[in-house]
Amino acid sequence: MPGHTSAAIASYPWLGSTNDTIQVPTTFGKHYAVLNVTHPKVISFLQDLIDEMLELFETDVIHIGGDEVRFTQWEQNEAITRYKKEQGFTSYMDIQIDFTNKLSKYIASKNSRMLGWNEILGNYQHKDDNIQFDNPTQKLASNVIVHFWVGNEAAIIDAAKQGYSILNSHSNYTYLDYNYNAISLQKAYSFNPVPNNLPLEYTDNILGLGCQMWGEWIPTVASMQQQIYPRITAYAETGWTEQAVKDYEHFLKRLEYVKRRWKLRGINVYEKK
Repeated sequence: MPGHTSAAIASYPWLGSTNDTIQVPTTFGKHYAVLNVTHPKVISFLQDLIDEMLELFETDVIHIGGDEVRFTQWEQNEAITRYKKEQGFTSYMDIQIDFTNKLSKYIASKNSRMLGWNEILGNYQHKDDNIQFDNPTQKLASNVIVHFWVGNEAAIIDAAKQGYSILNSHSNYTYLDYNYNAISLQKAYSFNPVPNNLPLEYTDNILGLGCQMWGEWIPTVASMQQQIYPRITAYAETGWTEQAVKDYEHFLKRLEYVKRRWKLRGINVYEKK
């Protein structure tokens, strides 16, 4: 939210910023459909959705996404444009941050915390979107957990220094849908979620890491398993082991036992190093 919501908008067109009837996308990529986050009815719908999610999963953290939002439909919506002017915002990114903070406040009222991809900080990340905006006037709420997946290390360090809690899942190291030429087992194992140049007093702001398996280009369960196994063990050890005591060669020896257990369970394991 507010982007990557085409399926919801296809079901309830009034959630969108154009009121157009759209189909659920069946192709991979960024889509222009975006929630009309200035409409009270949309906010009420999302609050009901959050209530259901928290009731189902009883989690103390809920991920709202927030990545790859395109502002085209907001720019063309008179009500949203008017809201931007009334609030004194300098950019449409301010509207996204404003919306994100409202959601964060609501989630906090339910004794949970909001997690979102690092675009929610208001940084320009995607040149192919042709989005241009002045620096936003709004600042992301301090209780939000920022989930880094794109951008440079300096941005992670800056967010940590500002006091944000951070999950580091940089796509160059942790995306399981990337092939082994892009992220080898050794590269996965080498990942350090705590940036090398982060001052010691801010390292506690790095909560850990995530590893993501996106299924758009994964045709079968067997091929999915090859993407996940054995790299999942490298991320597990990275997440739970001090960087100074990690030993890749020792890890490989211990991995052989785990691989035998996987194979006995019928899991398709990638064998090349």
